[in-house]
Amino acid sequence: MRRDILSQFKHLPTSGEYLHRDCYDAAKKYSKDTFIVIDKLGADFIPKLFEFKRIVDLIAGKLKILPNHFSDRLMQFISNFSFNHLPGRMEEYRDKYEHHWIIEFSEEGIDEAKAFLQNFFKTMRVTFLNVMKRKLKRLFYIVL
Repeated sequence: MRRDILSQFKHLPTSGEYLHRDCYDAAKKYSKDTFIVIDKLGADFIPKLFEFKRIVDLIAGKLKILPNHFSDRLMQFISNFSFNHLPGRMEEYRDKYEHHWIIEFSEEGIDEAKAFLQNFFKTMRVTFLNVMKRKLKRLFYIVL
């Protein structure tokens, strides 16, 4: 499929990520805190976040009762009390399918991709999830 897309398409994908169900689960659990920061405060806030985490870990390192990587564990613990950050349909697909391929096309390439994928998978049990730009960005946050 990859070879066909790269050699035959007029409009190539702008990005693509393969995601196994186990990776999805790990990303859902361990990346939720970072996802929320990027989604709510923007990617420009990440350097400030890591500086803050570095300071917290330096202080925590001096207190022997606190675990290593305390800032990560604290943020992950706090994020457990937050909303489910993943789209409902993506959660349904996680339960239904073991393998996921998130592929992004420019506006010009969407019809070409749909036609190809429908033909390529016509004899297989697959489902396509069409998402808008904002939701696609949110999906990529969990795999990057």
